[in-house]
Amino acid sequence: MTPTLPPGFPTELAPLATEIHTYFRVLPQLLAEGEEGRFAVVKGAEVFGTWDTQKDAIQYGHERVPDGQFLAQEIDARFLTAFGAFFQPPAASGTA
Repeated sequence: MTPTLPPGFPTELAPLATEIHTYFRVLPQLLAEGEEGRFAVVKGAEVFGTWDTQKDAIQYGHERVPDGQFLAQEIDARFLTAFGAFFQPPAASGTA
């Protein structure tokens, strides 16, 4: 099943829903590794790495992903505060 974006997200981002979900899944780990301020390249459920500049990340993405459908996104803790709740997995039920 392809993930969907929360209400209010621009419809133009719908083709990158999987990449956006992947980004938010790995964002806490990237921050913990000291990657804040760098740029991650994401295709599907895979993070290809991080780069110092957006230009370098986009260049790598175009070299690695011929169809051009990838996410090159800055690693920024503010995204967790602003959007993180939309991308958290549902809480497990308390029943055993």
